[in-house]
Amino acid sequence: MRTPRIRAGKGQAGLYHCMSRVVGGAFLLGRREKEVFVRLMWRVADFLGIEVLAYAVMSNHYHQLVRVPAVVELSDPELLARLRAYYGFIVIPNGSPVWRAAQAQSAAASLAHRGAHGIPGKRG
Repeated sequence: MRTPRIRAGKGQAGLYHCMSRVVGGAFLLGRREKEVFVRLMWRVADFLGIEVLAYAVMSNHYHQLVRVPAVVELSDPELLARLRAYYGFIVIPNGSPVWRAAQAQSAAASLAHRGAHGIPGKRG
């Protein structure tokens, strides 16, 4: 018999056991499919800001134990980092506050890479 699920209060951190099965109980997940699933799982976890504590992927289902943090306000650089983690790239309209933050972050990274003299690899 099913038991009721207990959820964390609104805005609070929570710990959840997640599980899903393949429709019809077929054994569709081979070694390659499991590898793709795990890569996608980590990408989504980085994007959502959740912590995967444990997981198991079998041929027809998976289990995850995840910690969902309390609600946090994301800064523009953190939002950009999460978007890049999921999509690999992002397109931002020129002139928007997020675009300006991305430009500043990119310029800072470029300066750090080039060093103070503008020569790649030379520091100081």
